[in-house]
Amino acid sequence: MSGVAGIVLFKPVSDAESILQRMSNALRHRGDESRHQFIHSENSMWRAIVSIRALEQNAILVDSSPNHLHIVDSASHSEGFQKNEHLWDLNTYNTLVIQINSDGLRIFRSSDGICGLYYAQTESAIFFASEKKSIWTIPQDNVKLLEPGCTLSVAWDGKKDIIQPLGLERPKIDENIDKVTAIKILEKALVSSFNYLSPDRKCAVLFSGGVDSALAAQLARKYCKETLLISAVCEGSHDEVAAVRAAELIGSRNIMVKIDADVLWNALPYVIYSIETCKSMHVEIALPFFLAAEVAKQRGFSLIVSGQGPDELFAGYARHERLMKEKGSKAVEDGLWNEILLTHEINIQRDARAIAAHGLDVFFPYLYPPFVKIAMSLPATLKVDLFGVPSRKTIFRELAKHLGVPSEITMAPKRATQYSSGISRLLYSTVIERVEGAEKTSKREIPQLVQDALDTIANYLQMPIGTKGYVANIDLEATRKLMKRLGISASSD
Repeated sequence: MSGVAGIVLFKPVSDAESILQRMSNALRHRGDESRHQFIHSENSMWRAIVSIRALEQNAILVDSSPNHLHIVDSASHSEGFQKNEHLWDLNTYNTLVIQINSDGLRIFRSSDGICGLYYAQTESAIFFASEKKSIWTIPQDNVKLLEPGCTLSVAWDGKKDIIQPLGLERPKIDENIDKVTAIKILEKALVSSFNYLSPDRKCAVLFSGGVDSALAAQLARKYCKETLLISAVCEGSHDEVAAVRAAELIGSRNIMVKIDADVLWNALPYVIYSIETCKSMHVEIALPFFLAAEVAKQRGFSLIVSGQGPDELFAGYARHERLMKEKGSKAVEDGLWNEILLTHEINIQRDARAIAAHGLDVFFPYLYPPFVKIAMSLPATLKVDLFGVPSRKTIFRELAKHLGVPSEITMAPKRATQYSSGISRLLYSTVIERVEGAEKTSKREIPQLVQDALDTIANYLQMPIGTKGYVANIDLEATRKLMKRLGISASSD
């Protein structure tokens, strides 16, 4: 994944270059920097400067001329993209397009939501970046999100418009489709998504041993030069056992990254800074991804394959089963659609930023737009079987079995990542160990204590997130080390 930070100036700003440098420095984990500039006309005060950070040359396509500055960050580097043929297509996958010319600025974010884009506007300029932390350096806390599938259009006079996607419509439920046909069309779309991977790439797969990651691993092995499964788990957790067994069943090499209290505590400030939230649930989920990506980078892998998505597409949570029992299939279908509309910011950007913190690309095969569209057209009766064991995500399990994942994996129940990896329990016990007097905290009060500790770390990092909670006598040594690395001065201890 690449990083982009830019400023479009409507009026002269004397320190524009230094502002952009601060924005760019916040994206150093994305790679080396290149600068690009567009001047509207000779002696014009209207201009744009953009910083691009990427690990590899030509990772982002840049077309610069006196008449325009055109930037494309995409999973696909086909000639079609260079010719500007498909850039604004809603089926475009993992793509961000920035176009600056005599009309002003246009930024398009593809509907899958993998490439992030945030912006803030003042009377003098508009600032945009791949990550919110880049804009926070200005500082600007009124950061807005460009929704997936939308285009941000800004004229040189500062007039802004958000162009909503015309074709991003909810697919009609196909009530008459049978299981065999559903599996066949799902297979075709999912296999097509892997065409975005270059055959000479080395792919590390985030591996829990569940059906989602096992199918992703099975397919990645066919399309990548080399595949390595990485499991970040706590001692004695469900995933510690499940991942080893599943890796044996599918015949793939697996590395176990053991997470103990010291590893977790030292990683906390880095995870919070990376994912730009300190909410405990998101921190718990991101921690294994962050630590797995670190090991992948150390072993020379530049791409992580994630199995995120099937739970939201195919009703994988207990709440979906309850909804089916209480209100029926239509309520489940409505709920899944609403979840998919929000998952880009709730889940995808969190996971992508945790992985990008180590400068790695991430590939989400289950978020490929044609696959999502087909999944959302299937009736809930193919996804939830109240009399089946397991009862949730049934059609997806059938798909995985059809594509060669052993039945022992496809039929195994799976808990949420933060519980199956053991992270949630370890986070609670670690906070109690590192907050003086916390051993006297009641069981009911522990979740709030944990959240207060995470808020304290975020506030110490001067991040405009969370509440203003504060925990006295907390170990902040790892946080101070990160601040020193980032060049942040503590206002007080």
